[in-house]
Formats: sequence, structure tokens, C-alpha cells
Amino acid sequence: QLRIQDLGLYIEAHGDVKVKSYDAATQQVVYSDVTAFAQTGEATDLIEIEDEQGRILQCTPEHKVFTRNRGYVEAQSLIESDILELTD
Repeated sequence: QLRIQDLGLYIEAHGDVKVKSYDAATQQVVYSDVTAFAQTGEATDLIEIEDEQGRILQCTPEHKVFTRNRGYVEAQSLIESDILELTD
């Protein structure tokens, strides 16, 4: 686990960094290069989202989560019928 404020230093020290991503076009989990990142503010509130398998995602309410049925949706706007695309 790496904090966003440490990501720049990590990339400088280790070179290319890949993150687990979801390619909506191919519906495949892929590893993509980090091409940009930013901390947009201090996270004061976190919410927990639990999927049907019991996996938990902690994120800010504004964080966009990919759903199969509605595309990217802010976490705070998820509804019970949304189908999350979470990876292990």
C-alpha cells in the first residue's frame, strides 16, 4: 500500500510503475503504467463499499467506481442495483 504523497518519490526511485486497472472496452483486468497522479485534497471522510463476495473498498465519497451497468459513478451515488467491477 502506497500513500499518494509518496507515489512521486517511489516512481523516481523505481522507474515505471503499473497499477491494476479495468479495461471497459475489453472487459479485462490489465496492468497500466501510471502516467499522471494528483492529490486533489485531504481525505477527511472515507466510505466503505462491500461487494457480494465480501470484498471491501475504502474510498472518498467522490471517488469514481466502475460499474458494469452505469459506467463510472461516484461512490456516494452508488445504488443497490449497481454491478461493481472490483478486482482482487
